[in-house]
Amino acid sequence: MPVCRPNKEIQKEAHDAFPIGRENANSGYVCMFQLARLYQSGQGIEQDLVQAYPWFAVISRFTSQQDLQTAAKNQQQQLVARMSPQQIIIQTRG
Repeated sequence: MPVCRPNKEIQKEAHDAFPIGRENANSGYVCMFQLARLYQSGQGIEQDLVQAYPWFAVISRFTSQQDLQTAAKNQQQQLVARMSPQQIIIQTRG
């Protein structure tokens, strides 16, 4: 399983972790999950539920790791409950 390992010289603050997560998202579903959580929480970046949703959707559809798949599906459900009707429309038109 790929592991998201940021450069040790980078500070551990969330705003520094976001670009690393985005850059490494293609290296594994765990990194994608971490990136989605940053979008979801707005830690270090502007909160963007519409951006978080597709990352969770990819994980829940394509990963073979059952625990990660379940976690992503749960996060998707939580996002939908928090999203406005306009955000849901934007997301479905993706």
